[in-house]
Amino acid sequence: MTTDAPAPAQTVARLLSVMRGGSAFPVLAETASGEKHLLKLVGSASGARNLLAEFLASRIAAHLDVAMPPVRPLYLPPGFPWQVGTDEFDEMLQRSYGWNLGVAYLPDARVATPVELGRLPEGFAARLERADRLLQNVDRTAANPNVLIDATGQPWAIDFGACLFLERIVNGTKLSFTLPAGHFLASSGARNATSLPARTPERNDVRTWIAETPRAWLESVPFDAHTLEEKLCAYFDAYTGSR
Repeated sequence: MTTDAPAPAQTVARLLSVMRGGSAFPVLAETASGEKHLLKLVGSASGARNLLAEFLASRIAAHLDVAMPPVRPLYLPPGFPWQVGTDEFDEMLQRSYGWNLGVAYLPDARVATPVELGRLPEGFAARLERADRLLQNVDRTAANPNVLIDATGQPWAIDFGACLFLERIVNGTKLSFTLPAGHFLASSGARNATSLPARTPERNDVRTWIAETPRAWLESVPFDAHTLEEKLCAYFDAYTGSR
């Protein structure tokens, strides 16, 4: 688990601007090594459980070859000075000292238009569909696809914070691997996910991701790291068996 002193590439040095994103207040941040990330704060209403779910979902989606910006834990030092935002934002920042979630910033990217969503490369759409089925991502609608297009025309998937897989594992609810209702790929004709190799993560992958996870995030679920590993592996086995 991530408990050691953070390296410069993991340490937030500057906050540049508060982004539009509802009550979660994502913020554009720069690390001590100069990289820019969209920082999602543990002190927001969604809390550590949501960061844990998004971190694991991002690792799983990357394993399934979905093109997405790199995601990593970033450390906000205690007593970090007020640099941007309102009083409300600063109060949340003070609740967020320690490990938060950073998503690499794509400076020239923009949200895909409806026309571009209909023209996504077949391979990208199929891999995204497969990942969102597995992760049960309910926040990828035509109105809010969470797909960016960069200056070269390359599509990137972002924002895996609304995936239900972890909540279903924690609560022991019935598993489902259908594409969530309202998902923009459900009506686009892109139904190629079942033709792809399953490629679900193996135990060593899961163990590595858990080892990369901040301890405080792991403590947001009601069982220890080993049990989380077991439950995730069982979940992937259930997905493979459902195909």
